[in-house]
This record gives sequence, C-alpha cells and structure tokens, in this order.
Amino acid sequence: RAPLDRARQLAADVEWAAKRLPFATRCLPRAMALSWMLRACKIGHTLVIAVRPSEMRQSPDAMHAWVEIAGEGLIGDLPGPWIETLRLPAET
Repeated sequence: RAPLDRARQLAADVEWAAKRLPFATRCLPRAMALSWMLRACKIGHTLVIAVRPSEMRQSPDAMHAWVEIAGEGLIGDLPGPWIETLRLPAET
C-alpha cells in the first residue's frame, strides 16, 4: 500500500477511535497520536501547531494542530487563516 494511502487510513482510524472514547478529545492529542503512528510506520509527515490571528479569534480556543504530508492535511482540517507557531517534520 502506498504511504499516503496508509497515512489516510491511519488518520481515519485515529478519528474513529477518538469518537469512541468516554471523553472529548481535541485536535492536539489526535494530531500527536497520528504523528506517533506515522513515525512507527516510517511515513514522513509534519505535525503543525498554529494560532488564529488575534483579530479573528471568536472563542478562547485559538490554537489548532494538524498533521500533513506534502501539504495535504490528514487530520485536523479547519479553515484558516492560521499563523504557524511550530512545524515539526518527521522524516523517515
């Protein structure tokens, strides 16, 4: 199976599992879980943590995290704009 297809399946698995937990999970633990799984599978990816620009914040939760491969968001897809504060590439 191609690495991107495998990564998409792992992202779907993380989302499926998160919905079945007895508590709510946010974007950061989901993105971290996917990143750990991709790293274990030796699939290169990037974990991104960002903040919404101050003039666009409508709630106290202005942070966001997601995982991407070659610019494609795999988990945590929310419309921007976002100001990236940390980008952690995980190479294979």
